[in-house]
Amino acid sequence: MTGAPFLRAGERAPKIEARDLDSGASIDLEHLVAGSGSTLFVYWVKTGCPTCRLALPFIDRIARVAPERVLVVMQDEPDVARAYCDGSGATTSVVATEAAPFVSADAYGLTNVPTWFEVRADVGRLTVSASGISFVKDTLQEQFAAAGGEGSLFDARELARLPAMQPG
Repeated sequence: MTGAPFLRAGERAPKIEARDLDSGASIDLEHLVAGSGSTLFVYWVKTGCPTCRLALPFIDRIARVAPERVLVVMQDEPDVARAYCDGSGATTSVVATEAAPFVSADAYGLTNVPTWFEVRADVGRLTVSASGISFVKDTLQEQFAAAGGEGSLFDARELARLPAMQPG
């Protein structure tokens, strides 16, 4: 991946060149953001990444609360992404796949995964309103609350054993 610098808040959100895992249709980011009612959390992950596998169950919990607010872009071939989702019981309706050469990841300036962006509609364009990298427990909790989740994203055992932050 050799794209633009990592996008920051206020910058234009590029088109995402990925395909919906369930239908195979191209992702229409403008439609997804419009349907979110607010902002869309876009998470880039790869099934071979240990930190992504740590984050994915919690991203899935956020998606179960508000599927219209979540898009998971898996940097895997569709069959690999499908096998992972089926094996983990993940919500596939929010999953898209982007296989190499990772055009969208380059456009967003990704250097590692997991990486996330919050995308919103501004006057006449989509912009990034927030972004981050790695597994960060507090950030996932904030996203869960923003999506309408009640209480804690993590149970007591998870709170005790999970790191506050795990780089990707």
